[in-house]
Amino acid sequence: MLRSGLGWDGAAAEDLEDWRLRAEANDAPIGGAKWGRELAALRTLYDWATAQGYVTVNPVRLRSVRTRDGAMVEVPDLAALLAW
Repeated sequence: MLRSGLGWDGAAAEDLEDWRLRAEANDAPIGGAKWGRELAALRTLYDWATAQGYVTVNPVRLRSVRTRDGAMVEVPDLAALLAW
């Protein structure tokens, strides 16, 4: 559960950042490396849930970046976000 009364299937993009990294109710905020791993797992979960029709929108926002070899890839917007 993300915030009172909100389950994983009701999450919005703003909920991901707020709950895991900053929420006062979260007594165990996490650092950047763990956040990166968890964000990858969340992206996979929500990609699957969207494809299966369990949710209509994936709350993991993506942006396009160019790799060193010139290829374009989609990465989560919050990937580089660090805990305070």
